[in-house]
Amino acid sequence: MNDYLAYLANCPLRGIEMHPGNKNGKAGKYPNLIRINIDGFVLELHQDNKLPSNLSELRGGQICTTELYVRGVDKEDLNRLQETIGYVSELLSFATESRVLPYAFEFPVGSSMGQKLAMVGTVQRWRPPFDNPEDVKKLVETCYDEYVRLRNPRMLHVAIDYMHHTVMKGLAREIQIGLACVAFENLRHNWAIDNGYPHINGFFREKTATQARPGNPVGIKRHLEEMFSEVGMVSDEERIFDTRNEVIHTGLYGNIGNDDTYEFLENALREYFLRVVGYHGQFMPYCGGSPTPCNI
Repeated sequence: MNDYLAYLANCPLRGIEMHPGNKNGKAGKYPNLIRINIDGFVLELHQDNKLPSNLSELRGGQICTTELYVRGVDKEDLNRLQETIGYVSELLSFATESRVLPYAFEFPVGSSMGQKLAMVGTVQRWRPPFDNPEDVKKLVETCYDEYVRLRNPRMLHVAIDYMHHTVMKGLAREIQIGLACVAFENLRHNWAIDNGYPHINGFFREKTATQARPGNPVGIKRHLEEMFSEVGMVSDEERIFDTRNEVIHTGLYGNIGNDDTYEFLENALREYFLRVVGYHGQFMPYCGGSPTPCNI
């Protein structure tokens, strides 16, 4: 058994535990360690002590933020461990509004044996769903199994990537609104397939439909109502539907309250994802100022 080391990019988190390290040339103990117990492994996330106090300053950059150690790994478990780290990185991407990427590893540690990959992704942290790393740890540890179960049938990793792009720095608000609507389209499409709605001749149909007898289409508004009801969420399906129609069909969103609409869509996406993976606890809404935490 040997230690495993992976390097993560774009994971802007504070640590939870104090751990020896160096900062500004001074040795000491700093809050730079997060331990995540998952899938039979203990992932030690050692955050770079040089990260700025305001992590949002990293927005738009591609930053090497984290050394991830796993102690005492059997060679037979290496593939499963790397798959686990990949799934955890996807959940961390949601939690940090960034594209968290495991871009290199070494096994055994100190052997120079491993791999390094090119990476495409950035930090976009601005109004993340969690104020503190304890809640991020809770998300990963309590929701990992459900996330992995639904990941492929619901394409949740794709939805996370869409959400990452909806908050990307420098985009026009109309583009962000459009991407948020596409994220809902993605969630709806894969939810409908997973729930047995056949897609016939370009439209979803009733569950009893056949190619010979397709019947009437089932629209996105009804599916959104069912999706939210399934997870116990109250939202404004009509508003999502109307916004989607305007921005998708015209390429513009002319409402003078488009900032409010954008925040509404981001809040709905955030809460729906958390409910789908079974999160219970506090999270922050996507809005400016000093928002009051929401609870699920």
